[in-house]
Amino acid sequence: IRRDLVGRKKAENEARRSEQFVREAFDALAPRIAVLDEHGVILSVNQAWRDFSGSHPLFTPTATQVGVNYLNVCELAMPRAEAGLLVEGIRNVLTGKQDRYEAELKVLENGDICWLAARVTRFAEQQPMRVVVSYDDISDRKQAEAERMSLAGRNELLLESTGEGIFGIDLQGRCSFVNRAAARLFGAPADQLLGQSMHDVTHHHRANGEPYPEDECPIHRVLQSGMGGRVEDEVFWRSDGSSFPVEYTAFPVIREGKVQGAVVAFSDITARREAETQLKHAMEEAEQANLAKSQFLANMSHELRTPLNAVILYSELLQEEAGDLQLDSFIDDLEKIRTAGKHLLGLVKGVLDLSKIEAGKTDLHLENFSIADMVADVVATVEPLVEQKQNQLQVLGAADAGSMRGDLTKIRQS
Repeated sequence: IRRDLVGRKKAENEARRSEQFVREAFDALAPRIAVLDEHGVILSVNQAWRDFSGSHPLFTPTATQVGVNYLNVCELAMPRAEAGLLVEGIRNVLTGKQDRYEAELKVLENGDICWLAARVTRFAEQQPMRVVVSYDDISDRKQAEAERMSLAGRNELLLESTGEGIFGIDLQGRCSFVNRAAARLFGAPADQLLGQSMHDVTHHHRANGEPYPEDECPIHRVLQSGMGGRVEDEVFWRSDGSSFPVEYTAFPVIREGKVQGAVVAFSDITARREAETQLKHAMEEAEQANLAKSQFLANMSHELRTPLNAVILYSELLQEEAGDLQLDSFIDDLEKIRTAGKHLLGLVKGVLDLSKIEAGKTDLHLENFSIADMVADVVATVEPLVEQKQNQLQVLGAADAGSMRGDLTKIRQS
């Protein structure tokens, strides 16, 4: 008998220790936990539930009292819309309609918004049956999700606000994202491009219609080498089979030192190509017009030189005849006619030389000449015009100014 009493006492001590261990473990759990009976009455709560000092009805002092029906606490203290779903979920678990209920609740704790993950679990094997209600604080996770969604929203806004087409590919070349501008240029909905091989869809042939092997494609090489690059003269293909000229950049997406994919940004350069073509045509037309002008000047120069040479020749002949007839008063005037004609002939030649200069070509006829004679020729040319205006021209200079070497005609013109 003594031995039975000792054994029984030992078993009771072990049971108490086991119960104490379970109680301590229950209180040590971070989630706020309550155990309900089959009617929703609170049987026990852990320390995390009891210690909560917030003002939300889920955890008011009433909700921590053993013997209180937790469904009534929720219905009386919480907003009707918020309490309705939670109470319905708990009741479904209590009545066996479902074994588990989960929900995310947005609550107010001490004036701050807090998110709780509610879990209601039925333990039917336990007799009598028990239901455990627990709440995990998921505010940090929700905040991270909100920040991630905000960042994703900003990134999407940036992608959609640019006029450039942008798309991303994974290591297999499949489209991972595409912005609205790219989808419009490709002539296909964005969701139709996602998951497709972008080389097969948009880059399968060269501009001349030859097949474009993927291993020769600069975008594919970015995935292999991890080095970005720029291509200024390529074509992409639309979903209807037409092509358009583009320039694009392709750069790798690298995480933890490894290439995870690539991002391609491209622009339709059709308008620029057309502008370049128009500019080329305009330059060609300008060159043709300049050539026509040069030809016209050359023809006019030729037509003017013929009569001017005749004027110079006849003035020289008349000078000789005036000398023979001793008509000295005519000789000076005839000399002026000859000098002016020669100067005018030089000007006509200068017009032709000007066209040569515009074409990048000109000739210099170098010779030694007297500076005084050159000045006298210029004076003889302009003096009749001066006298016609009833003005006087007076040139002051040394008679022995010497000589110089140069193109006499061009110096007179200057």
